[in-house]
Amino acid sequence: MRPLSLSFVLGALVLAPGWSTARAESACAAKTNSKTVEKVGNGEIDYGRCVIRVFGNGAPPSEVGKGAGAIARARLMAERAAQMDAFRNILEVAKGVRVQGESTADELAFQNPMVRSKVQGAIRNWRVVNTRYFSDASVQVEVEVPLKAVTSHIAPKPGTVAVNQSGKAPYTGLIVDARGTKLRPSAFVDLKDEKGSVLYSVGHVAAKVMQETGTNASFVKSMKDAQGAEGVKGAPLVVKAVRAGDKNSGLVLSSKDAAHFGKSDINYTFLRDARVIVVID
Repeated sequence: MRPLSLSFVLGALVLAPGWSTARAESACAAKTNSKTVEKVGNGEIDYGRCVIRVFGNGAPPSEVGKGAGAIARARLMAERAAQMDAFRNILEVAKGVRVQGESTADELAFQNPMVRSKVQGAIRNWRVVNTRYFSDASVQVEVEVPLKAVTSHIAPKPGTVAVNQSGKAPYTGLIVDARGTKLRPSAFVDLKDEKGSVLYSVGHVAAKVMQETGTNASFVKSMKDAQGAEGVKGAPLVVKAVRAGDKNSGLVLSSKDAAHFGKSDINYTFLRDARVIVVID
C-alpha cells in the first residue's frame, strides 16, 4: 500500500501546505522567466515570480522497527522532519525579503510581535512543489510561499490614489527599463518624475490586487522576458528610468517619459492591476 503523503497529514493538522495559485492578472506570473533570484540562507527569494523558495531535509529515526511497513514509516517520519526543517528555513529567508528601498521584512515585520504572528501564520500556507525520496529513507522537500505572505501585512495602504479607468486603453501593462541604475529588487517600488512627484506607487494599486499579489511590481533581467510576461505582454508602455532614488528608494523617470502618466484620455487600469515589470541588470 502506498503510504499517505505527509502533505495530507499535516494539511489536516498544523502546517496546511498548499496555497491558491489564483491571483489577479498582475506581472507576478508563474510563467515569468525572471532570473531575479536572491540567495538568502537556505533558500531564495524570486522577485520575478513573487515567491520564496526553500528546501527542507529530513532523516528517518534510527529505530523504525521491522516488517513490511518499516520503510514506509521511516519515510513518513523523514518527510515530517523535512517539512519542519523547511518551515524553519522559510522563516529565516522571509526576514531577508527587501520590502521597499533597503528596508527588510526583519526590520518591518519580525520586530513587531503582532505583525510577526500574522506573518508566521500566513507562511504556514505554503505549497510543496517537489518531494525527493532517497535510498536511505531520507527525504528532501522543495516548498514555495508567496511573497504576499510576508509583504501584505506591512504594505502601505493601497487604493489611495485615483487612477483613470476610462478612455482609450492602448497599453497592456508597464515596463520600466531600469538597467544601469543599480536598483535592487523589492516588493514595493515607487516611480517619480524628476521633480519628485509620484507617478506610480502602492497607492495606485487596487486593494484586492495588493491582497492577491503582495507587490506592486515584479523584476526581470531582460527586456525579452519582460515583454513576454503574463499580464504585460501585448502592447506595454515602455519607459526608461534615469536613476534610482536614494537608498534604493524607487526610480526616477525623465520628464519625457513621465508625461505618459496622468493623461485624462488614457485608461490606466494596468496600474490599478499592478501589471508592472521592472527590468534590472
